[in-house]
Amino acid sequence: HRTWVRIRRSGDTYLLDFILKQGKWNEPSTCNLFNLIGVYIACNLLHGKPTTIHLCDDTLATQKRIPIMLTRKTDFGNNCDLYSSSDIPDDLAREVISAFSAQFKGTIDVTLTRPKYWWVIGFVVKKGKWNDDDVRKVFVKYAREIDKMVFHDQPMDVQLLDEFFQPHFTRPI
Repeated sequence: HRTWVRIRRSGDTYLLDFILKQGKWNEPSTCNLFNLIGVYIACNLLHGKPTTIHLCDDTLATQKRIPIMLTRKTDFGNNCDLYSSSDIPDDLAREVISAFSAQFKGTIDVTLTRPKYWWVIGFVVKKGKWNDDDVRKVFVKYAREIDKMVFHDQPMDVQLLDEFFQPHFTRPI
């Protein structure tokens, strides 16, 4: 099966058009996959530029738009990658990872965005772990420590995410 993609620009935003079989754009698994593809392309090929995925029919008519929020990946070499929006400064990303890696030993992907007037920090966990109360408590604790050390008690949400960066648990802290 072939995949067709067109890359174009609208102002500063890259638009990636993918032709899909009829109705596939309505399937959550398809949207999740293309969000992940968009994150990979934005972080690794488009150097953090704003990116939007368009899921199209065979006439190239857009059926669904997926704006890619995580456009930058920072590898900290300590088994921790931070995926963030392009408006997050590098020094802030380093502070977050430094505060987190002081507490957490292991391999994990972390996300950081600021959609409005609060911060959102996400942790990618194994499937189903977002339902485990003990796991939730641990990551809420990590987020509180990061909020205290880096953001000085600014409004923040903590999320537990799947491997496609989709939230399954969100708690304001």
